[in-house]
Amino acid sequence: MRETVTEGSRGLSGGIIPLALRIIRGRYALVHCIVVRDHMLVLLLAAVIARCRISVTMHDTLFLNPGNTMMTTVIKRLILRLSGTVLCLNQQDRLLIERSHPGIAAHIIRHGIEAVELRDSPNDSKTVVFGGGIGDPVKGLEILERACQSITPRPDLRIFGPNPRGEQNPAYCGEMERISFAGQLRQARVTVVPSRYESFSMIALESMSLGVPVILTDRCGIADHLRTMEDCIVVPYGDVARLSDALRLLLENDALWMTISRNGSRTAETFRWNTVMAEYRTIFNAILSAKEVQV
Repeated sequence: MRETVTEGSRGLSGGIIPLALRIIRGRYALVHCIVVRDHMLVLLLAAVIARCRISVTMHDTLFLNPGNTMMTTVIKRLILRLSGTVLCLNQQDRLLIERSHPGIAAHIIRHGIEAVELRDSPNDSKTVVFGGGIGDPVKGLEILERACQSITPRPDLRIFGPNPRGEQNPAYCGEMERISFAGQLRQARVTVVPSRYESFSMIALESMSLGVPVILTDRCGIADHLRTMEDCIVVPYGDVARLSDALRLLLENDALWMTISRNGSRTAETFRWNTVMAEYRTIFNAILSAKEVQV
């Protein structure tokens, strides 16, 4: 059997063209791309030329929304058609891919993390972290702001992430490098992900790995792997009252905070990269085995 290669965004450090040439010349059995940038299309075209098996991880399915004609959408649809196998980050996306593209095999895969920390005592701050930036209505910032306004004393909301239009907000702290952002998370009492859609939510997983309790909506893909009131709190999307109640619980109840912090860290431990990569290898081997049987 020929060698199997996985190339993610880190593999682009040497340039997209040399990497595409490596795929064409390498005679790989399977090329897998994690679709985080549009130029991944070049790698998949190289895989087609080399007659490799192709699989991709789709980070979201928003490009499948009716009427979405942006160039990014066109490129991602083309990537999907070039792929024989798609890895999705939640069950809802997997079903959507299977319905919209019946000939494609879809599987569930998870994101991973490097390390996990356990907290010995509650964080006494009243800081609430939101990592969705400003200006994207899908991220649910307005819902979180309304929930915070209903709480006395009002929590210290800190907003991180992109702000493409430069909107003014006193809670906005800017975009953070990964290491710096981890430091901000460690100081937080709670991380909130109030999104209408998240294929997974890395900020939720990173917060749990640092022992910071997470409140997230039932529209976040990672919620498929969690247990509300045990290792997180899941609330219905758009329910300001339920979100406010969840915030009060974690801001005021140290015992519950410690329970969710510790359980969240233990759950995050199951997302270590060595475990997740074994799941990738199992799927890759199944793809190659199935194709060999058909031949």
